[in-house]
Amino acid sequence: MAIEYNFDSIRIIRLCRNMSQAEFGRLVGLSRQDIRLWEGGNAPTIRNLTKIAQACGFDSLDIFFHTIKHYGNINYDLSHVSNDTREDSQ
Repeated sequence: MAIEYNFDSIRIIRLCRNMSQAEFGRLVGLSRQDIRLWEGGNAPTIRNLTKIAQACGFDSLDIFFHTIKHYGNINYDLSHVSNDTREDSQ
């Protein structure tokens, strides 16, 4: 399995807050240009992801990443799958 940066995460968070790139940049203490670059596919540093997470009230950086499982030449995005694999005992 590999963990990869989810390039849509910042844009989705910003749009859910109904903010422009400039407004979102001010909220997190970064520039509009930074936000534009990251939404365009450049991965921010962990430090900047932490700034965004703190400003938005997230306890984890997980929202910014996908878990990818590789099967030969096929990649399966498992980011929507729960990490809890326990079965209910009945």
